[in-house]
Amino acid sequence: IIATFVCICLLCCAAGYYCWSVMPSASVSRLLADEVHRGAGTVVDFSHVAPFAWDRVFVFHPYTPRTHIDACLGFPWDGSKWSEIESSDGVNLVVFVRDGAVVCWFDHSRRDGELVALADPKGYTREEAKFRVSLDQEQRLVLSK
Repeated sequence: IIATFVCICLLCCAAGYYCWSVMPSASVSRLLADEVHRGAGTVVDFSHVAPFAWDRVFVFHPYTPRTHIDACLGFPWDGSKWSEIESSDGVNLVVFVRDGAVVCWFDHSRRDGELVALADPKGYTREEAKFRVSLDQEQRLVLSK
């Protein structure tokens, strides 16, 4: 009975870890959108938007291939197959990494803040991940360095 209980607990933990690493975090995307919608001049600090532990954040623009995502992250990430990034021009992919593993990710709607200018293969540390909101020529809210 104890061995069965331990096996069930281990399976639940493994399933929870799998869901955490593959399922997107809509709540962090919503917090980011809320900050962006505060308007031009707002400084968005990703360490406040994502207050959990992470080392680097990566932003990928629409149509980024999975091979490029893996190369930037420095490891293969199976969770990218759940993103719309390869097939949609309506989202940017945001990926938070800690100790060589994805700890959070989400497809962020471009209507809630354009992040294309933040796409950088090196990503950003917590200290670097502070960006300013501005309006582009089409009056869209844009985050930039």
